[in-house]
Amino acid sequence: MAFKVATPIKAARQKLYEVVLENLTEQIISQELSPGDVLPSEAELAEAYGVSKTTVHDALRHLSVFGVVNMRQGRQTTVGTPRAEVLSQFFRFVSGNVKRNVIDIVDIRRILESGCAGLAAQNISDEQCEELSEIIDTLFESRYDKEAWIKQDAAFHHLIAKASGNQMMPYLMTSLQGVIEDTIRVLHDQRNVRDPDQTFKRHKMVADAIISRDSEAAIAAMEVHFRATAATIERIQSDLDDTPTKA
Repeated sequence: MAFKVATPIKAARQKLYEVVLENLTEQIISQELSPGDVLPSEAELAEAYGVSKTTVHDALRHLSVFGVVNMRQGRQTTVGTPRAEVLSQFFRFVSGNVKRNVIDIVDIRRILESGCAGLAAQNISDEQCEELSEIIDTLFESRYDKEAWIKQDAAFHHLIAKASGNQMMPYLMTSLQGVIEDTIRVLHDQRNVRDPDQTFKRHKMVADAIISRDSEAAIAAMEVHFRATAATIERIQSDLDDTPTKA
C-alpha cells in the first residue's frame, strides 16, 4: 500500500522521532502498510515529515527492535512482523532469579492458560487435534529427557494457544517462553519430588479434554495441572539455592 504522512509534525512535548514513529506505527496497525511493503528511503521520509534523516533513522531503529520494520544495510526498509522474542528477554529480566520466583511464574501461566485451554476446546480444528495427539505421543517418549521435554512441552502449549483462536495468546506464550523453559529446568532437576509420569498424565488430560471439545473439562484439567505444579514447587522451594538457572 502507498505510504502517506497522516498528520503534520508537531514537536510539543514529544521528540521528533517519536512523532514519526507513532505515524508509521498507526499506518501499520491500521493496515495502511502491510508486512512486505517497501517504505520510502530515509531521505524521502525525512522530506515528507520535514525532519532530518537522523530523526527518521532513530524512528525506524526503534521499530526494527520489535521486528515491525526490517532494516538491512544497502537495502530498502520493509514492513515486518512483530517479534515476541523481544518481550521474552524482558520477562526473563523482570522475573529475576527464576528459582525464587518460580511460583509467581506458574501462577501467571495458570491464569492465562486455563482460559486458553477452554477456548482451544471450542475452536480447535481437526488438523490441530491430530497435531496435538502427535505431540502427546512425543511427550510420553521424552518425559525423562529434560531438553526433549522442554521442546515438546513448548510445542504443546503453543499449539493450544494457537488453537484458542485468540490472536494475542501465541505472542504471550512466545514472550513467556524463556522463563517457562527456566522453570521447567528447575522442576525437571528435582527428580526426588517430581513424577514425570504424573506430569505427562496431566498433559494428556488437558489434551483429551480439548480434543473432545469439552471446554469446562479443558479448563479444569489445566487448573489441576498448574495447581499440582505449584504444590511440587512448594515442596522443593526451601531446597532451592540462589544460583540463577542457566538457559
